[in-house]
Amino acid sequence: MDILNISKKFLGVLLVFLLAFAFSGCKARVDNSWIIKSEGANFSEGVYKYYLRESYKKAEELLQDDVSDLENGTENPKPLSEREIEGLRFNDWVKKEAAESCKELLAVEHIFKGENLNLTEQENNEITKTLNDLWTALSGTFEKFSISKEDVKRACVEFDAKYKKVFNFYYAKDGKKKVSDEEILDYYKGNYVNYSTFTKYAFVSSKTEENEDRGVSKEQIDDARNQVVEYVRAINSGEKGFPDVVNSFKEHENLESDVVQTETINLKDADVSDEILDKLKKLEIGKADYVEIGDSFIVLFKNDISGSLPDLTNEEAREGILVNMKYDEFKEVLDSVAKKLSFEENTEYIKTFVPSDIFKDE
Repeated sequence: MDILNISKKFLGVLLVFLLAFAFSGCKARVDNSWIIKSEGANFSEGVYKYYLRESYKKAEELLQDDVSDLENGTENPKPLSEREIEGLRFNDWVKKEAAESCKELLAVEHIFKGENLNLTEQENNEITKTLNDLWTALSGTFEKFSISKEDVKRACVEFDAKYKKVFNFYYAKDGKKKVSDEEILDYYKGNYVNYSTFTKYAFVSSKTEENEDRGVSKEQIDDARNQVVEYVRAINSGEKGFPDVVNSFKEHENLESDVVQTETINLKDADVSDEILDKLKKLEIGKADYVEIGDSFIVLFKNDISGSLPDLTNEEAREGILVNMKYDEFKEVLDSVAKKLSFEENTEYIKTFVPSDIFKDE
């Protein structure tokens, strides 16, 4: 009797254990046969991973200059997985951006197909060449993350060509929302800046000292600052023109080569320091200012943009400005299209992707 009771108890415990194991096994199984579904345009895992990698790199760049997460005054930041971007944990932000890229691809492909757009033979040849070059350079990296050549083609190279085609379908001269040259020039005048600069280094006072590696004293820095302040004053008071100041600077420094750099930038998307950008936004045309970076002083002079208007008969130049002009509006168009389409994510499978682990050794 005792042996029978023990056997029953043992079988009962074994049954509970087996049931728990069975349920845990079912729970652990995740459907990895798909990643994202949409109407007529499903996404391979490789396409998703391509965008996940791109978003990961973008997130790293955003956090590159972020010192708010540095611990104990050291230079070592918190692990990426513990850091935040726009209120989201690093990995969650990366996944959100990857999903947004998938939606943008979906919208572009939907419009491209719905409007019966086509790529020309030349465009297809360019896609093939670009893809081959990209694959030659990075195939090892892509294959490491199970991203195929076809995935790269769809997510990147072919997407770029179709994006451009759809954009032009809306905004080209004969487009659905065509933009005139006059509108482009108005935008250019209001959002682009043409400016000139030259730089005064505190340690340079003659040609013989120009390449010397030497420390800079406070007195040298003060002298350089005073010199630059005087240049700015002379320009803004009308006492001297910018070319005259440049000549005075070259004579003072005993320099013969051209020291002025001139460029035109879009204030909304300029690859210059925030300090320079802020100065240029506030400067009036024909006026000067300076920024101080370490022991260097950069004199800024704002030119009249009307003197350097683009040649809109050059299709590449026209399109470059047009893209900046209509970027936000076009994004709204794509977002609107994407919202009307079905978009289903395999959330359980996507949860298994941890960008900070997947791409940490790249």
